[in-house]
Amino acid sequence: MPPRFLAAALFALAASAQTSDRVFFTPHVQSTADLQSIVSIVRSVGDIQQVTAEFTRKAITVKGDAAQFAFVDWATHELDDPTGGAGPREYRIGEGDRSIVRIYYLTNIKTPLEIQEVLNAIRSVADVQRMLPYNTAAALVARGTADEMAAVDWLVHELDQPAPAKTSADLPMPWTPRVPEVAKVFALKTATPVQLQEIANLTRSVADIQRFFPISSSRVIVARGTAEQIAIAGWIIQQLENPTPAPPPEYRTTDKLNPVIRIAFLPETVTVQSLLETVNVVRAATRLARVFPITHPKVIAIRGTADQVSRADLLLNELTAPK
Repeated sequence: MPPRFLAAALFALAASAQTSDRVFFTPHVQSTADLQSIVSIVRSVGDIQQVTAEFTRKAITVKGDAAQFAFVDWATHELDDPTGGAGPREYRIGEGDRSIVRIYYLTNIKTPLEIQEVLNAIRSVADVQRMLPYNTAAALVARGTADEMAAVDWLVHELDQPAPAKTSADLPMPWTPRVPEVAKVFALKTATPVQLQEIANLTRSVADIQRFFPISSSRVIVARGTAEQIAIAGWIIQQLENPTPAPPPEYRTTDKLNPVIRIAFLPETVTVQSLLETVNVVRAATRLARVFPITHPKVIAIRGTADQVSRADLLLNELTAPK
């Protein structure tokens, strides 16, 4: 290429990527916190780093290019809508980036704590890291691939329901080809926030599910795992919600190392201290790592080989028998 044409091409390329400053106004924001939330969304979701806020003018200044300005113009207009939203609203990034941005306006989830609980669960289960709340509008802003956003759509729909919540069907996660996984929302009927957390801790450990998130405001647990892990979790929750103490419920898994799960219901006269001491004794005597209690109702869940679980069951009967 002749030098003059090469210089012209380089000049055109530089001009297309040229950045400048532009000010966007948000006349309806009511606080510096609102304005800072919009700035955080622009930075994280829009992948735009040079953003500053000025509350006295209710404005943000962005240093970027035309494509970035187009996103900021859309985002500030949508989030600063005083009439509220009906969603989701969508923006496609384009220019070789296939990611999608959506704003979800929540109907039944309103408080900052509720919004944060839902956001944490969705972010992890759907593998969407660029996701932030805008609490003033009870909104979630997320960016991801088409598959990821389909999962976010489903989760928002399942979680933003009027009480009482309902247990969902399984949702396949299509981007987990090595070990196929599904997502599910479990609705519990009467659990208090403390009981919900205890049930979540026990089920997460016994079923070996890493992504397992209780949401106290709506008494639900959001989970993602293999089909068998989700089935185990569903069985455990069902047993704890509808106890059948005798004989102790048992579940057989396909796991060769720890195939048997048993739930032992202890007398309500057993104290919390005694319950915890019993767990320690059973763990030491049987060399079982997966022995987990719940304080109300008094329950101990055990997972191991058939021999280990049988020995643990006999030991529990001895330790908790009336004296």
